[in-house]
Amino acid sequence: MSKKRQEELKSYSQIDLFNEMWDEMQKPRICPVSGKKLDYITGDFWYSCFAHVLPKGKYPKLKLSKENIMIVHPDVHTLYDKGTQEQRDKFKNWRWDVLYLKREELLNKYGR
Repeated sequence: MSKKRQEELKSYSQIDLFNEMWDEMQKPRICPVSGKKLDYITGDFWYSCFAHVLPKGKYPKLKLSKENIMIVHPDVHTLYDKGTQEQRDKFKNWRWDVLYLKREELLNKYGR
């Protein structure tokens, strides 16, 4: 990470990052896993659209990394973070591979 980026991050919050990513996302905003529309989601529930691919507790340096955050439907986020593989398998039309491939990519890059 560059010195300039490190300086920016001192006053850069998750909310700042989420707002930036939301504004950059192509419209209409569609979850890449479920295919559900995201534009209608507002209020506190909106924060649930931002899933850390690698957990921020285990990978704190990636907490504010765009490459470690995917914008997904809150249902996807909940099942990814707290659900079992068996629960996720019930949603056969959802593209879980999008998250799993990204997770593997990041694990290979940053370690397990």
